[in-house]
Amino acid sequence: MRFLSNAFNRTGLTMTKAQNATLWDENGQRFTDLTGGIGTAIVGHANPHVAKAIQRQCTQMVNASNVHIQDTQLKLAETLTELSGTSCCFLTNSGTESMETAIKLSRKKSKHLVACHKGFHGRTLGALSLTHSTYRQGFEPLLPHVTHVPFNDADALQDAVTKDTAAFVVEPIQGEGGIHLPDSDYLKHAAEICEKNDALLVLDEVQTAYRTGNWFAFQHFGIAPDVVATAKPLANGLPLGAVLYREDLDFSPGAHGSTFGGNAVSCAAALAVIDVMKNQHLHARTKATHKNLTQKLESIGLKPRGMGLMLGADHPHAKKIQQNAQARGVLVSVCHNETLRLLPPLTIEGKTLDDAVQILGECQP
Repeated sequence: MRFLSNAFNRTGLTMTKAQNATLWDENGQRFTDLTGGIGTAIVGHANPHVAKAIQRQCTQMVNASNVHIQDTQLKLAETLTELSGTSCCFLTNSGTESMETAIKLSRKKSKHLVACHKGFHGRTLGALSLTHSTYRQGFEPLLPHVTHVPFNDADALQDAVTKDTAAFVVEPIQGEGGIHLPDSDYLKHAAEICEKNDALLVLDEVQTAYRTGNWFAFQHFGIAPDVVATAKPLANGLPLGAVLYREDLDFSPGAHGSTFGGNAVSCAAALAVIDVMKNQHLHARTKATHKNLTQKLESIGLKPRGMGLMLGADHPHAKKIQQNAQARGVLVSVCHNETLRLLPPLTIEGKTLDDAVQILGECQP
């Protein structure tokens, strides 16, 4: 690790191989990956269909630049807008870049933005301005004119959003903040408040897309957001993000850009991911796995919350469980200090998942 930045809290493991929900380290030890590469390996590590698409695209074209239309890029943009019910797509390399793009789209009307307590939207300076956590320490002052309100509190939101507000930015399910779901009508109220004040409703689906039993989490709540930012699952581990929005919000030439965003290889991988999702009926499978996983977690004394295969369970010794589980060959992440977070691949096998949960139970102090 001598040559790598200290910016990450690393596990100390050096991984050399991956397949579906299994990782192998340099010593050949196997690990069940309940983190899913922090939510990126949506159809499993080294998925063969995705790997073939990447290999094929690498022999044809990697990146012809965004001054040209690239065929895989155009097909992906068309597909993502159809899946989301939007009309325009800007492709990026990451979640935080997607959020920066969404911020720029939003600030055409005014500079005032509203976001939520415990929200996480990225670590670059614009996205960090919306993030409400200790990640801000040492980097302030950030963007001005940002108001933070409690998540899932429609009254507080109504007080914060005015005719001078550009947008309300919210995760449909809070991720880093501890896997918190809103009430069933919260996002509808948010959409109504935004419409009344001519403000945009911007959804951060960087972590929730594809994972909840639908293409996008907002589709469970009966709303049509103005802007959707996403990234993590799109290309199954290759860098790719997307911002999906109404056409009338689009940039003029030169107002925004990206050298690598929407490169042909990542787009080919993303199209292959969508093929796998459809052909293997992974939305239905996710809902069934969710039910089984919830029951298994409850059987070991945890109280899970979440949707699809995005689950969290509070435990006062979450970090100790994480350490003990790693020693037993199971990888799980911890968010908001004491929440065990599970983001396994949607393709994880039932026995693999059951065995991993049993180990988690045995790892509780």
